[in-house]
Amino acid sequence: MTAAIKILIFISASAALGAVIFKPLIFPRCGCCGRVKFRTYFRYHTPVSMRLTRKGDISICRDCCYKYNIRSISDFKKRSEIKKRMEYKNMYL
Repeated sequence: MTAAIKILIFISASAALGAVIFKPLIFPRCGCCGRVKFRTYFRYHTPVSMRLTRKGDISICRDCCYKYNIRSISDFKKRSEIKKRMEYKNMYL
């Protein structure tokens, strides 16, 4: 193997690894609707943990912000808590 081939393999492997690692940052999942969209379609991003996966951040898309009148991450957390309580109460009636 020549040096040029080794460099080409190193660059391509680095690019593939970088794409795998940064995919959740470039394409996050919405906390409300669960859709995976490009990062520019989201209004709010908040890190929750140090994970490199999509579970490490809470992201809310613009469509859900307009639809449910969400103006901050705390509004989203209140909404999700209310939704969980309603599901729990409906399950055990």
